[in-house]
Amino acid sequence: VDQVALQVHSFVTSVSVSDIMSYNPNAAMSGTHKNAEVQYQWKINLDFDAEKDIILLRVTEELSKRKWSKSLGTNDVNGKIRDEYNRLGKAIANGTCDYVYPEDSGATKVTIKYGNDEFFFSVPQDYN
Repeated sequence: VDQVALQVHSFVTSVSVSDIMSYNPNAAMSGTHKNAEVQYQWKINLDFDAEKDIILLRVTEELSKRKWSKSLGTNDVNGKIRDEYNRLGKAIANGTCDYVYPEDSGATKVTIKYGNDEFFFSVPQDYN
């Protein structure tokens, strides 16, 4: 049986953003927004499930406790999934991540950049 060591790459970064709408579900539904300085504290984890051959991407905004997750299978990557997992893990550990906090209960947008690699993900919110 081919075994892969389960690796978790995490980093936390604080982002202070000016002129971003603070999250207010009523304002988001009515279309009225109030500008404010918003701070987020993001954490991203990357796991590999060797039994299912999938990459698990988890994003957490620590202050609001909102969580998002996405699974990537062999059909979602270019090349071998384990190679893509290692490439993505290297980008997360050594590169930069940009996040877009959703105003509603939707997906967060994540951009990961490292060297010549750039990854874009729309990560659905977890509701459990």
